[in-house]
Order: sequence, then structure tokens, then C-alpha cells
Amino acid sequence: MKDMRKRSVHAAMAMAAIMISAVFLAIPFWSNDSDAATPYDDVYRDSLTPDGKRLYDGLVTNASNINLDQFTVNLDNVPDSDLVSQALHAFRWSNPEFFWVDHIECTVDDTKVKVRLVTISSLDGSADKKAAIENMYSDIDKAVSKFVTSGGLRYDLIKGMHDRIVNTTRYDTAAAADSDSNPNAFNIYGVFVEGRAVCQGYALAMYYLCDIANIPCMNIVGLGKTSSGTEGHMWNYIMMDDGLWYCMDATWDDPIVSDGSDMLRYDYFLVGADSVSSGKTFLESHVPDYSGALSIFEDAIPKTTYSEPKKLSDKDFLIRPGSEGFTLLIGNSGDGAYTLQRDLIDPSSSDNILWKIGSSGKGAIMAGGMMFILSEKDLEALCSHMVSEGTDTVTFDSSVRTVPMERPLLSPIDRTLYTPIVKDGNGTVYTDLSDISADMSMEIGIPYEKELLDIDMLLFLWELGDQGKAYRIDMERYDNGYAVAKVDKLSGYYVASNNYFQLSPLLMAIIALGVLSTLIVVIRAVISLRRKKKRKNSRRHKH
Repeated sequence: MKDMRKRSVHAAMAMAAIMISAVFLAIPFWSNDSDAATPYDDVYRDSLTPDGKRLYDGLVTNASNINLDQFTVNLDNVPDSDLVSQALHAFRWSNPEFFWVDHIECTVDDTKVKVRLVTISSLDGSADKKAAIENMYSDIDKAVSKFVTSGGLRYDLIKGMHDRIVNTTRYDTAAAADSDSNPNAFNIYGVFVEGRAVCQGYALAMYYLCDIANIPCMNIVGLGKTSSGTEGHMWNYIMMDDGLWYCMDATWDDPIVSDGSDMLRYDYFLVGADSVSSGKTFLESHVPDYSGALSIFEDAIPKTTYSEPKKLSDKDFLIRPGSEGFTLLIGNSGDGAYTLQRDLIDPSSSDNILWKIGSSGKGAIMAGGMMFILSEKDLEALCSHMVSEGTDTVTFDSSVRTVPMERPLLSPIDRTLYTPIVKDGNGTVYTDLSDISADMSMEIGIPYEKELLDIDMLLFLWELGDQGKAYRIDMERYDNGYAVAKVDKLSGYYVASNNYFQLSPLLMAIIALGVLSTLIVVIRAVISLRRKKKRKNSRRHKH
């Protein structure tokens, strides 16, 4: 699968002049949009020499203005072919909004670089190329408006981008074999408008959408190695909120199916460098071209051996598609109190924890021996309430005491009662979750070690109400030593099992064995009686 459009940088020295020609493709987003700026947008530019940056900036300025005439960039020194080639590569990978640029002609004369942006061949028949390009931008803007570009958590945004690209784009095998058959297969116009692209189009489109959402993303070029061979390829590295970079290949998540059906996979979605698919780790099947195009950029590209913020994760991102009900521990002080800082749940904060749980997941806090489980919606409600109350903290804790549980005809049994305590930094103690938000509810987990004959479906939580009266609450689930139930009040709770008599496990086992033995005796007796009756009836028929 020939994913990469063939490009070359031709150098020829003539007197003090150098002519360099290269092919460039880009992402459809206006470069002057302030929302597009991300911490790693200029990672390739930052690797250039001062003169390389001047050439790069000149390209961006004139491409932003759709300048199709020749222009001049003045440098401090006479550049060599490597400097020009490096600037052109950086321009291509960091500014793919200039999708209409097919290649760039550069003539170097002393310290002056004369440049002309050559448009893609599909514009050759246009009487007014600039107007045609602006119309193409308009087409892209309309298409992109249907994609996920704002709101939500970073994970949800990226999954929406990935799914939309894969579901609306078909891999263009004809263009992979012959780039002239569809020049737009190598840029984002092919993805967003025409719905046909090769790997370069997929990667640039992902970069473009991440840029809109202000998510750090990089385009990586190199070799794609499969069982059928090795070919040029392009993919992405994306930084998540944990400060680590993860691997993304939307192209290989959109495989060509023999029956022509469409397919959406997540084999290469936010995976780690050591993640294995089709018998190869990601870095075994995706080999960056450090010996060629990426040679001077190698130190800027994330690797597993680096530290943050350039560390490439060796493991998959902690949330995987389909991980419904995903729960992550976001605070743990065991039997003591835990204070949750507002900046940890503030979506506008770079230190927030919402990214960890996703919109379908939950965050767990261990405090006072209990487990407090909150959804994304609950955490956001808690954050909003803290803002309105002017506090930056909420403390989770519990009080524990022993209470007698009344039993008809039997003496009371002591139960361990856990009362959740939630209070804010102003000292306000909440007894009802509606005091925080009308829609807020959360799950609590009461520690309980199941006994020999305990059955999950017969475990219940009991809420101790007014005047010591207990009310039964259905248990949501038994989770690793905790009986979990959804509550809206911060009352006292204890767990009651189906072992009503509270007998010891050994005695319960003896009783169970006795009951089982009795059942066996009864069954055998019934069978014996039926056999005797059958023989008696048989003799009667003979007479």
C-alpha cells in the first residue's frame, strides 16, 4: 500500500544559485486563527536555524495570503540545499492548511531566496486560482463543521475526530498507485470534501482537527511495515492530558475490506509504542524516517526514552473505546480524609482529572474507609458549586460507629454504620447532595467482606433514617470488597447479608452440609417409594 506521495528535493548548483523543488500538502485551517495555537504547533520550525525560520515564516505569510506570484525571502547567510529542504519540510508538516500547494520552487541567489508556490493540478483549469482556492476553503469549512471540534473531554474529542474521519473516508488505492489520478487524496480536501484519501490525507486531517481543538499533535513520516511489504507512510503522535504522547494511525484503522464494506477499528487509536497489533509493536510497524526527512528533527520527536513533555508512552492510553463505566481512582487517603482540589476537576485547568475518566466513566475517591464514586457530570456539578461558593476544596471523609440491627424473634445484631461526610473549604457540611446540585447523585461503597454463603443479589444496603428506622436500598454491585449503591443523601449506611442469623462460616458450612444431606435422603426416599409403587402396580396388572 503506497501511502506516501512521491516527493523529491532536487538540488542543482549553478553559480551562486540553487533550485529546489518539493511537493507540499496541508490542513484546511486559516493560519491566523488564534485558537489554533498549541504548544507543539511549531516543533519542526523550532528545530530550524535562524535563517531556516526566516524562510519558513516567509512561506507561511505568503501562503496565508494565497500569494501565487513569486516572492523573495531575505536571509542573513547564503543557504545550502539542506537548509532550504529542511524549511520546506517543516512548512509542510506544520502548516497543512495550505492544501492547495503542490510544490514549491526556490531559487537561491546569494542571501536571497526567490520562491513560488505551485498549486495542485486540479486548479490548472481555473481562470482565477485564488478565487477557486477560497471556494475550496469554504467547502472544507462546511464539511468540518460536521466534525467534533469543540466541547467535551480531550479523549472524547479525539475519538470523535478519529471515528468521523474513518467513517466518511475511503482509502484511495488508485491514488496510492498513481498520484496524478487524484491529487487531493494527499491533502485534507480529499478527506473532508471528497471522502477519498491515502495515509497522508488521513494524518493531515487528524492534525487539522486537533489544531482546531487546541490539542497538541504531530505528523510523523517514515515507513509502514506490514506482512505484505514496506512502504512510505504518515501517521500522528497526539499528546494527552497526562503529558504523554500516544500513537495514532487513522489510515490503518480504516482497512480495505474485500467485500467493499466499511470498517472502523481501534487497533491504532491512542496506543503505546509497545502496543502489539498484527504481530508487531507500533514502532516496529511504524518506523520514523530519522535517516532522511526527519534527520534534523529527531530530537524534537517524542520517544519512549525521553522525559515529559517529549515522552512517547510505551502503553496504551488508559481509556479504550468501549470501556463503559470505566472507573479511575482520583484520590486515596484510605481511612483518613481526602481533600479534592478544585483545579483537579476544573475542565479549564491543565491539571484537571476529567480526561482520565471520559464521559462514560467515573472517578473514585477513597476516604474514611469508604469509596465515593462520581461521574463526569457529578464532578462538573461539584466544580461549579465550588466556584459559586468561593471555595477551592471539598473534603471527603466518614464517621464509623456500631449500631444494633433489630431482628424479629431474635436478639439485635451489631452492624458497622458508615456515615459519609462531604464538606467544603468554608466548613459547610452537606447532608443532601441536592445542596450541591439538583441533578447530582453519586455512588458510595461500604466495605464488606462477603461470607461463605453470601449471594450478591441478596446483599442490601440499609440507610439509617429518623428515629433509628432503617430503609433498604438495592445494591448496584459488589465491587472488590465494597457494597456499592447510588445515593442522594449523606446518611448512615450499613450492609446486611442474606446470612440473617449471622452464623460463623464453619457453622454455616455444617448447616449447609446437613441441609444438603437431608435433601439427598428425602430425594432417595421419594425415588424408592416411586419404585415400590411401580412394582406393585406391575404385579396387579399381571393378575
